[in-house]
Amino acid sequence: MRDEKHAVLIVMSGPTAGQTINLDAKEHWTLGRLTECDIVLQEGSVSRHHCKLNFLGQDQWQAEDLGSSNGTFVNGEKIDKQTLENGDRLQLGSSSVLKFVIQDKIEVAFQKELYESATKDSLTGLFSKRYFLEHLDVEFNFHSRTKKPLSLVISDIDHFKNINDTYGHLAGDYVLRELGRILLNVLRRGDVGGRYGGEELVFLLRETPLLGARTFSERLRELIAGHSFIYEGKKIHVTISLGAATYTQDNFKNPTQLIKDADSYLYKAKKAGRNQSSCLIDE
Repeated sequence: MRDEKHAVLIVMSGPTAGQTINLDAKEHWTLGRLTECDIVLQEGSVSRHHCKLNFLGQDQWQAEDLGSSNGTFVNGEKIDKQTLENGDRLQLGSSSVLKFVIQDKIEVAFQKELYESATKDSLTGLFSKRYFLEHLDVEFNFHSRTKKPLSLVISDIDHFKNINDTYGHLAGDYVLRELGRILLNVLRRGDVGGRYGGEELVFLLRETPLLGARTFSERLRELIAGHSFIYEGKKIHVTISLGAATYTQDNFKNPTQLIKDADSYLYKAKKAGRNQSSCLIDE
């Protein structure tokens, strides 16, 4: 029996390099910089709605440029519309490259596992620190050009050492897993959550002003404080403290300064008694 084949795109460049997108889920895919696109590529030379992929039947897909500023290319040749062949390289703008491949389900699953292991934290399911920092760098440069706000929220589990000491490290792992599950359900499309340190989690909120970051922080704080963390029949009291900062009007020179500012507000929240959020608005 012949293995079922799937048309996929493999991201070849940028912070999401290695990601595999199974095209079988839809007949039309839009690619571009806006979060409303099916496939979001946040490189500066990519247009808001850059190109489209159309299913033609029997593993046949067509790439169609949507009047992009910097063009759509297949194997280095600029195109308006072109049917893709197995192994073709699709380039958007100057440096966003994806590879069109026909794979069986085992190859698709293997490629997905490789990407997950390279970019995700195995315990929380959030992105790794390395991926998060790479993504932050791309977003910071993008927002510096567009002058749109970019907010960063950093959180820390209150008294996490006491949880480990009282209930054991497996209970601490359970708390982190449960936090990751909750957070993945509340993040908006286009926002990114990562595990920054042992019990530190960090969030990047696209095109979000400081007031929006503060609202997000408070919502998250209340959600965690009201959640029942029960491990082996024992209820564990879990709260988090959060600090937020927003890049706008060139107030930070680089992503490191943005992180440091959010971290300073996290420190203020913890110093004020924990289970709190803090930002410039609160001063």
